[in-house]
Amino acid sequence: LPILALHLNEQQKGQALHGALSAACMLKDESERALILAALASHILDEELKKQVLREALLAAHEIEFTSQRVETLTAIAPHLDEKLRKKILQEALFLARGLSEESHVNAIAALAPHLDEKIRKGALQEALLLMRKMNALFNRVNASAVLAPHLSEKLRKQILQEALAIISKFKDSIHGYHALAVLAPHLDEELRIEVLREYFPASREIQD
Repeated sequence: LPILALHLNEQQKGQALHGALSAACMLKDESERALILAALASHILDEELKKQVLREALLAAHEIEFTSQRVETLTAIAPHLDEKLRKKILQEALFLARGLSEESHVNAIAALAPHLDEKIRKGALQEALLLMRKMNALFNRVNASAVLAPHLSEKLRKQILQEALAIISKFKDSIHGYHALAVLAPHLDEELRIEVLREYFPASREIQD
């Protein structure tokens, strides 16, 4: 719709938006319906209609059967809501995330983090770090470190990345270790990334030298 709108006059835009809303309301998949309605709401100028569409989006989101998908959808809808309702929905998503597996819980917090108030964000990230450190599976632990890293202070980010590297080093000669390193590498500082890659791939050292 945004691209199409560039080529339409105001009347045509209104007709296109009305058609898109009607089509979205007919979607059977609750998550898809909720996300599309929320996206369309941002193009509605009439405040009452906009609120109504967002209410429909939230109703659809709350009908989603699987908790992980419901949390993901509520997180995506939240930025479109007014401040009071946004805070309520984000708190709901945080609460629901606690019923997920450790990995899904951490991923949910990482997705929610940019939208949370500072105090709540710090608490949620601390909770996620505790969950991360309980993980036994190599890839789950490393993936959790990677998704949380962008939301942490520089000091804490370096700390958890070093912890993840220490775990990866125990699987240095396995495909699992290389896979985990590929996930973590983009989050390392350039100097450390080059050092680690040279350690794991000696041939790269010869090329650089």
